[in-house]
Parts: sequence; C-alpha cells; structure tokens
Amino acid sequence: PSVVMPACGPVRLIAATHRDLEVMVEAGRFREDLLYRLNTMTLRLPPLRERTDEIKPLAERFLQEAAKQANNDVRSIDPKALAALEQYSWPGNVRELRNVIERAVALAENKTIMLADLTDRIRGAAKGATGRPVALLTQFILSRA
Repeated sequence: PSVVMPACGPVRLIAATHRDLEVMVEAGRFREDLLYRLNTMTLRLPPLRERTDEIKPLAERFLQEAAKQANNDVRSIDPKALAALEQYSWPGNVRELRNVIERAVALAENKTIMLADLTDRIRGAAKGATGRPVALLTQFILSRA
C-alpha cells in the first residue's frame, strides 16, 4: 500500500506564454482568478531575432552540450556558419537554435560546424532576401547538367 503525504513548504510556479492573458480574460477564454494568481511578476523576453548578440554564446553552449551527448569531437563554429546563424530570423526562438546546433553536430564531418552543416533554410537566409536557397540552387544546377 502506498501512502500519500501532503507536501509542505514553499512552491514557485513559473509559467510562460506568448498570448495576452488579459485580453483572453476579457474575451472569457481565461479565468480571471487564475490570471491574478499567476501574474505576480511579468518578464518580457524579446524573441531571439531581437537579441542577436546572444546567438553566439547560446550556440556555443548548445554545441558543448550536443557534442558531449553525442560523444564526438565537434568543438567550434566556423565564422561563416556563425554569420548565417546571426542573420537568420529564428521564428522558433531558442528551441530552434538548439535543434539546429544538435543537427549540425550530428552532421559535422570534422571538429568545426561549417555552413554546409546547417539547414538549407538558414543557409538561404544567409544569402539575403534576393539569394536562392542552396537546395533550389543545387536542383537548378543539376537540372542543367
């Protein structure tokens, strides 16, 4: 038989959302009492695309973690690859950056993440709005051969 013991002591709850909870309360889609319980302190964290100075340290941290977990020797990010990461708009924010770095670590053929190890989407963003993404360019070249 299991025994259920009441939990005693302080509890802190951290909740995050991209929605305007006050507007949702007014529309009847969120409970007002819950809003006031949660709304002790509000922190606004801008999206990653507005914090490009944080991309390098975050990418390096994610690289260390991913390399350790994958047990491989990837240790750095090539300047061209880093420039591409800094030019990308990051609609998925920090989670997307982590996934991109984990993928690059898995694909890297040497100790450095190169531009080729990044997704087509990021490489395409590095070319700017007028550039063609690498996958489309490759397809075009192959079709002309």
